[in-house]
Amino acid sequence: MKTPFLAALAVLSLAAPAMAADTAGKAPSLTVRYADLNLRDAKDAQVMLHRIRKAASEVCGAGAGGYDATLRFETCHRETVERAVAALDAPAVRTAQTAGAVRQDVAWLP
Repeated sequence: MKTPFLAALAVLSLAAPAMAADTAGKAPSLTVRYADLNLRDAKDAQVMLHRIRKAASEVCGAGAGGYDATLRFETCHRETVERAVAALDAPAVRTAQTAGAVRQDVAWLP
């Protein structure tokens, strides 16, 4: 879905509400560009999901500082990715996200 006027997805305000605001009181944000992708294509959907996850990692921070910080990072990252994918409204990206979640759950099975 190459749409010129929808060339970027702002992760703006998609960070978890628990995220610390910057000095101006705004949540951190990044723009994820996808004008070069066809979001109906499975491979491009994977690329987009990777971009969203990378942006969420940057927005949520590394989470250094123990268990609580790691838990906050993981919660922020999961919620930010979920909201960004929902806002994007691209079924192939949602499918890629769901497939990735299933693979992660299976990896934890004994």
